[in-house]
Amino acid sequence: MSKILLIALLICSLAGCGGGGGGGSSASSPAAASGSSNSTSSSSSSSSTSATSSSSGSSNSMTGQQDTSSEDAWASTARSRWQWADLEGKTDYCRTPSIRWGAISGFDANQDNKNDVLLAISCYQGETDNSTQHNIQVLPAWRMFCSEPDSKSHYDCTQEKFGVTEINAAGVDSGGGSPYLHVMETPRDVNGDGLPDFWYVLNRDDGRPGFDHDNNQADADLLRDLCGDKPSGGASWDCTRRSDQSMLMSNSDGSYEIKKMPWTEVNAQGVVMLRTDDFSFDLFSFNYEGRVLAARYSGGVFEDVSKEYEGYVNSDLIDGQPYVASFFHESVNYVVTPNVSTEVAGYSPDYGDSYHTGLRSGEHLGFTLWRFDPGVGFAVSDFYIPEDEAIFSLQLEEGGETRQALGAKILDIPVVWPNWHFSNFTKLLPDEDPILVIRQEPDGGITMGSSFKAPVREDVIYSNNPNSSESGKGISETLFNMAGPVEAFYIREGQLERRTRSVLEGDVGWNIPGMKFQDLNGDSFTDLVTITGGEQRGSVYINDGEGTLNKVNMMEHWPEIEFLDVSAEEFSHGALATQLDEDDKLDLMIWVEGGTRKWWGEENTWTPGDVYILEGNYSLEDFGTLSSGKMHELVESCFSTPSSFFKKSRCVW
Repeated sequence: MSKILLIALLICSLAGCGGGGGGGSSASSPAAASGSSNSTSSSSSSSSTSATSSSSGSSNSMTGQQDTSSEDAWASTARSRWQWADLEGKTDYCRTPSIRWGAISGFDANQDNKNDVLLAISCYQGETDNSTQHNIQVLPAWRMFCSEPDSKSHYDCTQEKFGVTEINAAGVDSGGGSPYLHVMETPRDVNGDGLPDFWYVLNRDDGRPGFDHDNNQADADLLRDLCGDKPSGGASWDCTRRSDQSMLMSNSDGSYEIKKMPWTEVNAQGVVMLRTDDFSFDLFSFNYEGRVLAARYSGGVFEDVSKEYEGYVNSDLIDGQPYVASFFHESVNYVVTPNVSTEVAGYSPDYGDSYHTGLRSGEHLGFTLWRFDPGVGFAVSDFYIPEDEAIFSLQLEEGGETRQALGAKILDIPVVWPNWHFSNFTKLLPDEDPILVIRQEPDGGITMGSSFKAPVREDVIYSNNPNSSESGKGISETLFNMAGPVEAFYIREGQLERRTRSVLEGDVGWNIPGMKFQDLNGDSFTDLVTITGGEQRGSVYINDGEGTLNKVNMMEHWPEIEFLDVSAEEFSHGALATQLDEDDKLDLMIWVEGGTRKWWGEENTWTPGDVYILEGNYSLEDFGTLSSGKMHELVESCFSTPSSFFKKSRCVW
C-alpha cells in the first residue's frame, strides 16, 4: 500500500517554487486527512459526518504555516468505495488496459433530489500509449452511481438501470470511443418521462499523433494498412478516430436504454439537440468527415434524416465546425459555431492568408449565432468578430520553426490563435437575463504571471512550450495554451450584447475545458464545476452574489488517500468535487485513473485501484478562494523552477 498526498500533484516541489496556495478569504488551512478506510469490500459505507483529527502542528506545504485546525474538508473514511474487481473487473472486455476518463454529475436518475454520478471508463483492446499511431479498439464500460434512499451513500446502479453490468455506448462491432465530457450538455429530460437523458459525442481523439498522409509517405502507407485505400470525393481517410454515436434514454419505469444513431461510424466533435416539436427532436452531428448526419427521435426510435438536412439552408456553412452548442431561448432553437464565414460576414478578412490552426479559408475570427427553423434550416441570427484594432500578429516558435501567428485581444488579453470553441447558456443571477458564456481554447496561448496582458512585441520570438528548461524562454516570452479568457453575451431579440460584468474573477480560466453550471450551496446563485483536462481535478467556482464566479481554493485542502496496491508512480488520479447529498457541503468523488500500458513492469496487473466518495465537512465558503493574482503567481513559480516538468493540470487546478 502507498499513501499519496494529492496536493503534491503540483509538479514542482513547492518548497522550491517559493510557496504558493492561499490568497482569498480562507482562514488557516486545515491539515490534510491522514486516514482512510482499509476495508477491501465493495461499496463499504460509512455515514461519518465528522473528520478524524490529524496530528496538530503539521506543516502546510502550500503556505509554510503550521496547521492548527482539527477538522478536514472531507471525512477521512470513505462513505462509498468500490474496487476495480467490482467495476471494470466485472466486464470481460475490460481485463485489458483501461482509463477512467472522467465523471459528470448534476443529474438525478432516481428522483430523490440528490445528484448521481456517471463515470466514463474506456477499455483499450490492446496495450498502447498516446505517442504512437494505431487503430486499437476502445470500448466503453461506463458505470452509474446512484444515491441510496434514506442514506448519504451511493451504490453502483448500472445493473439496476441498464440491465447489464456496464454501459457500452459504442457496441463491440465498431472502433468504440470515449466521451467528450467537456462539451457534453448537462443531462435533462427530453422524452417527457421526468427522468434525465444523456447525449454526448464519442470519438477516439485521445491525444495520439495524427496522420500527415499528404506529405508523409510512411503515414500514408500506415493509414492504407489500417483503413484501406484513400476514399474519393474528399471524404476523411482516417478511420482511427471514428466512433458510433448513441444516447442514453430513460424509460417511464426508471430503466435506461442505449439508443444507437442510425449512421455508420464518424469522427465527430460535437452532437447537438434540436427540438422539432413538443414530442420529438433531432440530433445533429458536427464532424470532420464531410458528411451531414442527423437523426430524428420520435415514438421511441431514431430515424436517419441526413438527406433532409443536406437540403437545409446553410447546412453547408455550419457543417465541419469542430465544436458547437445548442440551446432553447425565447422559443427559438439557437446553435453557436466558432468562426464567421465570408458568406455570413459579407466580406473577406484581411488576415485570410495568415496561418491559424482553427480557421478555414475565408473565415473570420469570432463566432456565429444561428437560429434553427425545423424543416427549413439555419438562419444567421447574429455574429461576433473582433474589432480590427484588436487583431495582431507575432512570431511564434513551434516545432523548430518560427511562424507568423495570428492573434486577437479579448477582454484586453492578447490571445494567440484564439478559438471560440466552448459555450454554455446559463443564468448566474436570479434577476439577470441568461447569458451565453464563451470560453476560449487558444491554440497559441496567452501570457501569464507577471506578463499577463503585456503588449505583444514584434521583436520577440515567443514559445508556447511551458518548460523553461527546454525552451530557454522567460515568462515574458512564453505563452500558455491551457489558459484562456471567458466572456459572456446576452441574447436579446436574437442579437448579441456583451455582458460587461466578468464571468470569472480575473477573466481567465486555467485548464477548464468543461464548464458545468449548478447551484452548489443552495443560495439560489449559480456556481460552477469544471472538468479539467489531463487528470480530472476538483475545480470549483463560487458565485459572489453579484454574478461573478471566484475560484474555490481546493488546493490547500486536498485529502491524503490510501489507495490499495496502486502507487502514485503507476497511475494518476481524477476527482469530481460536487454536491452529492442533501446538505450544503461539498462532497468529493475520487478515483485512480488507470492507464493504457504496463510501463511500470510486467509483474504488475492492470488493476487500476479504487473509487471513493468522501463526505464533505466544508461548505463552499469554508474553503476560501484562490484569487486570479495568486493563480498567476503559482503558474510563474512553477514555470520558474528549472528542475520541474511543467504539466498542464498540476500547477493550478
